[in-house]
Amino acid sequence: MYTLIMIIQLLGILLILAELVYIEYQPPSRQQSRLLLMIVALLINFVAYYLELGAHTKELAVQAVKMSYVGKAFIPFCMLLFVMEYCKVRLPNLVKTMLSIMHFTVMFLVLTCAI
Repeated sequence: MYTLIMIIQLLGILLILAELVYIEYQPPSRQQSRLLLMIVALLINFVAYYLELGAHTKELAVQAVKMSYVGKAFIPFCMLLFVMEYCKVRLPNLVKTMLSIMHFTVMFLVLTCAI
């Protein structure tokens, strides 16, 4: 069962990499850049899960969890930016700035957490 889960996770990483390459070769636009950011955050999250599954020590597993939380912190933010761009809804710069600060704060807290 463990091997099956590792294979499924690796297939997910490969599919995200393929999507990343596909998006990169599309005509440049703001939507493309927003989607690219979201895919990179997803890739970080998936790779971190894979590393967590393969960790042989507690320290490696904790570092992988931290890495996954970094990806998780930016997935909803990047998705929001992409959906707003796709629907042609403009967010005020103050809202974007506050959300950015909030997500970077979460990332900072995760990276400095000592277990």
